[in-house]
Amino acid sequence: MTVTADDLDRAAACVAAALGPVTGADWSRRAGGLDWDCRRTAEHLADTLLSYAAQVVSRPADRFVRLAAVVEPDASPVEMVECVTCAAGLLALAVRGTPAGVRAFHPSGQADPAGFAAMGVAEVLLHGEDIAAGLGTAMDPPRPVCERVVARLFPEVAPSLADVDPWTALRWCVGRADLPHRPHRHTWQWRAAPSAADPSLPPSLPLRGDLAVCALETSHWSLLPGQEVQDRRGEGCGWGGWG
Repeated sequence: MTVTADDLDRAAACVAAALGPVTGADWSRRAGGLDWDCRRTAEHLADTLLSYAAQVVSRPADRFVRLAAVVEPDASPVEMVECVTCAAGLLALAVRGTPAGVRAFHPSGQADPAGFAAMGVAEVLLHGEDIAAGLGTAMDPPRPVCERVVARLFPEVAPSLADVDPWTALRWCVGRADLPHRPHRHTWQWRAAPSAADPSLPPSLPLRGDLAVCALETSHWSLLPGQEVQDRRGEGCGWGGWG
């Protein structure tokens, strides 16, 4: 199942629809189970999506592009939502305009455009839920999109989740939901790289940069399973696992 730029558009539209009615609420509230408030979480989300777009465009082999998005301090909640949807749109444009065989650095594997799209959708939906929960509202993500994201990012467990609601399955994969007769996932990681066993994938195109060393610890993220996820400022959000 290939995750596409259209899926990014659907995810961003879902989050915008959920958050639009609560832009008059207090965005300094804590975002769901995170240590960040809703505003900081939205800024992190926009920054992450922009970072993914930069990876797809620049295609570095061994590092993140040194680019960061910072939302202006006086941005309103309406403008915060706009920042998120804009960043998602930029990633979608990058994915649409990039050959499927392109690869670029991500700590969890050299990712193709569909891999960055899948990670982008996951970030949008999961952090969108954090913000929605903090503001007292709910989201209803498109289930086919969730199903494709689980299949792409968590191929080792996706077949066993075929009978589970796809949104619940995605949340379980990242330790945000419990399922009967399954252990809680206190640690997890997703796979950005496409499966070499998939015959539908095109051959990889040349990477830009030196692939001899691909460090798994960077200034961008906390990457070891079990550690909290950090943004590119090194600020932890209290979310276990890594993506």
